[in-house]
Amino acid sequence: MPLATAKPQSEILAHNPADTNYRKLDTLAAATKFYPLCFAGIDTSNGLAKKFDGSSATVWLDGVWDMDNVANLDAADAGVEQLRVSKPFGFRVAVAAGGVAATDVNKPVYAISGNDYQVSLTPPATGFTEAIGYVEDVISATDVLIKPRYKKQPAQGAGGGRMSFAFPVNLASVTGTQDVVTNFTPGFAGKVVGFSYVANVPATTASKLATFNLEVNTTDLTGGVIALTTALATPMGKTTNSTAITAGNAFGASDSFSIEASSVTAFAEGSGTFVVVVEPAANN
Repeated sequence: MPLATAKPQSEILAHNPADTNYRKLDTLAAATKFYPLCFAGIDTSNGLAKKFDGSSATVWLDGVWDMDNVANLDAADAGVEQLRVSKPFGFRVAVAAGGVAATDVNKPVYAISGNDYQVSLTPPATGFTEAIGYVEDVISATDVLIKPRYKKQPAQGAGGGRMSFAFPVNLASVTGTQDVVTNFTPGFAGKVVGFSYVANVPATTASKLATFNLEVNTTDLTGGVIALTTALATPMGKTTNSTAITAGNAFGASDSFSIEASSVTAFAEGSGTFVVVVEPAANN
């Protein structure tokens, strides 16, 4: 492959030499230049290397191209040629729109579609919408030091294993349209994959009911509804699962979810536990 000298597009400020890998390239539709220290990506569908430019939701940040020269590659190199990828602890990178201030420290940064060497403080509407790191320090109005978030290989499941959050509820305290749980923040990115009610103290008074749903921030999930009745709230230990969750269930590291009640004919007694099952995103 021909090589040509190029000025690095970013500056590695801290480097973990133990975290360097050689990656085989994914298919190239045309001759492509890979610039030193620009963002390297990994396609989660096949484990092959690609440029990381935010254009695809399935290509995650994997590091930076760790080489001294520009690599000019074409379709014949796909699946054969290997490029070295390193994962710095942090690196300096330009912010496309500029105007960065000290108050932006700790804010998330995002990829820019079609750009593999700059970041934005504004999340994109399409493509790779997860934060790729956080501002660790502001160097100038146009340059920051970021702490990157790399693609992790999950231990199990899509994001390293599911987890459950349990929320006790006294049914008699649910008297109308209201929150049962308000703005619970898991503290990581992921998606809600399950919602259930488990009866603890049975409800016995007939013809009582309430509908419960989940929302991420202020937007209801599509599906994920529990229409709870007296019959479903007894005996002790009875579990009622929600309707299928089909959309609107993704959340970011700073997002929260709530459980809402509506259509209530107030219960006279009974208590139980809402169980919310979440699946962490693979790059937490």
